[in-house]
Amino acid sequence: MSPLLLSASLFLMACQPAEPAADVDADADGFTEEQGDCDDSDPEVYPGSHSIEVPGDGVDQDCDGADACRDLNCDGRPDLVFANFHGRQSNEVPSYVYWGQDDGFSASERLELPTIGAQDVAVEDLDGDGYLEIVFANYGDPGDFAPSYLYWGSAEGYAAEDRQELGTDCAAGVSIRDVDADGRPDILFSNNGGPDVYDIDSYLYWGSEGSFFSADERTGLLTSGAWGNEIADLDGDGYQDVIFSNACDASQHNFASCIYWGSATGPDAEVHSSLYTERPVDVSAADLDADGFLDLVFSGNHSGDSYAIDSYVYYGSEAGFSEQARTALPTVGAMGNSVADLDMDGHLDIIFSSFTDGSTQLLDSLIYWGSEAGFSEQSRTGLPTQGAWANAAADLNGDGWPDLVFSNTTSGTNFEVDSYVYWGSADGFSEGDRSTLPTLGGSGVVIVGDR
Repeated sequence: MSPLLLSASLFLMACQPAEPAADVDADADGFTEEQGDCDDSDPEVYPGSHSIEVPGDGVDQDCDGADACRDLNCDGRPDLVFANFHGRQSNEVPSYVYWGQDDGFSASERLELPTIGAQDVAVEDLDGDGYLEIVFANYGDPGDFAPSYLYWGSAEGYAAEDRQELGTDCAAGVSIRDVDADGRPDILFSNNGGPDVYDIDSYLYWGSEGSFFSADERTGLLTSGAWGNEIADLDGDGYQDVIFSNACDASQHNFASCIYWGSATGPDAEVHSSLYTERPVDVSAADLDADGFLDLVFSGNHSGDSYAIDSYVYYGSEAGFSEQARTALPTVGAMGNSVADLDMDGHLDIIFSSFTDGSTQLLDSLIYWGSEAGFSEQSRTGLPTQGAWANAAADLNGDGWPDLVFSNTTSGTNFEVDSYVYWGSADGFSEGDRSTLPTLGGSGVVIVGDR
């Protein structure tokens, strides 16, 4: 080849665009950058890593987009928290944190936290340090208005020595959300009162700059025997509304639930609406019919004469809520409820925990399957439980299917009963694919984290 042709060939080769570098796994951790590895030079950093997340260290160990913990011990595995209500002789029993493992959950891998008749539990990062806090709504012992407990999270975990007491009056429910949009989460407690006084304030504790909650910085909202609660922007005005499953005043005790409407300064204690319900114990908010408006699900427990009564779905609309836009779903002694797309068909399903029919606690809890046509008694599934109080759903084992956790309270004669994890699959749920976890009068339950 002549020197002229050789020079031309070399010039053409130099001008060709370089081939893109191969998508390689540079740190041999099983993930490439195209597969979501956010640091392909560190074998401990990859999507789903179980290396301990250290908030604020500048390293996103599990590549989830946050340098913060999504679960309680920061290992990337979902954890379970059961609020325990009662032991053999007393309500002063510990509640349980079950640590997620690769093979599920075990009584040998759990943390016990002191509580007093805990009926509900909520989890959130309250101080913005990247570690999650645990808040238990303590009902107390009969006749004893025990405080509720806030366990602060840290790299050292959770302990009674790092706990704050929050004044409540027989607390039965708790939710956490930034109600006043100041960037700091707030804590809402339902105060049930009793045994003789039910018309009392429930409490909204406001988050503060110093991340400390005080009775001096709380708002009282009148309720009558309140149980569950929910925080959501129901009317789409940008302000969080507060919903209690039970009435705002004695005149409607046991037969109405209450909405305090939000404003720029929080819920207005003088502005509330009522919805007819029968001794409701829990409430959930979700857009069940995908129309852009949040709907409300109330668990109906009993009528005074019977536990076989309807629970209600109130459908939201631009005009708000009304009995004309309500679906009645037959339930038996319903306590907690939750909403999730369990069968992955694009429609949200409703899960009701069945506590008792008046004679036995060994009942089926109910899944009402969502569809284009809504919900009906002809499209539901029963799952055996024993005095089920609450339930929660999430993918616990990373197989792509939501799993279902029931917190069981009593067999009728004993409070030392197992709660259940029903493992989800393409075939649904069955007793044959169920795990048991010891609890002490299990009441509230929350899943912390998701695969």
